Amino acid sequence: MKNTSYFNNLKQVDLEINERATIKPAIKKLAELRGGKQAILEQYTDIYTDEELSVILKDYHQQKMSEITSELSAYDEYSQSLVAKANMYINELENRMKKLVDPNTEYELQKHNYLFNKLKITVFTSANPSMDELDSILKQAEYDKGYARALIHLQSMLKCNIDNNNQISNALKQSLHINLTDKMQEVHMRILPIDYQTIQKIKKNINNNIGLATGQLHQFVLLYDVD
Repeated sequence: MKNTSYFNNLKQVDLEINERATIKPAIKKLAELRGGKQAILEQYTDIYTDEELSVILKDYHQQKMSEITSELSAYDEYSQSLVAKANMYINELENRMKKLVDPNTEYELQKHNYLFNKLKITVFTSANPSMDELDSILKQAEYDKGYARALIHLQSMLKCNIDNNNQISNALKQSLHINLTDKMQEVHMRILPIDYQTIQKIKKNINNNIGLATGQLHQFVLLYDVD
């Protein structure tokens, strides 16, 4: 039940972040700044001297810019709180779903122990490691869910093999980490609930929207500078 609540909350937060990932608030505030300046010019040009009008415009500009900075900062801070909330839901749901791949039968436990003993010594430990070392295991995981669960459960151990291999460069370590993560993600997608795939799509969407949803003040400054 709690998973359902978290999932629904995540989808709602994602929608709200989507709605806030727009440049419209910054454009609106720039229009207000321009409009206020134009209104002063229309109202006071024939009343005050150029010097007096310049002082009025300067005071207006400072006050309005302070107001805009405050409002857009608040907008960005709220968006940041939404992103933090979304990440909390995502982490919680992912952790709960990934527990589903823990060995829970004698067969799966045997597979886990067999793979652990095999992979700990042989995979990513040589002077020239590659993803080819996992090919046969990844192929078997495609049709054997027990094998796939055991493999996923050993992902952290495989990462440690990479990190602890002092015979290879940092660049190769990074490449192996990326490839391993991608392959394990494919395995996850095959054995975890369909909701896991939905969560990955939401995560990607949020990551794509973070910059705009939390950067209205930055967008305003950019627009103001080219105005």
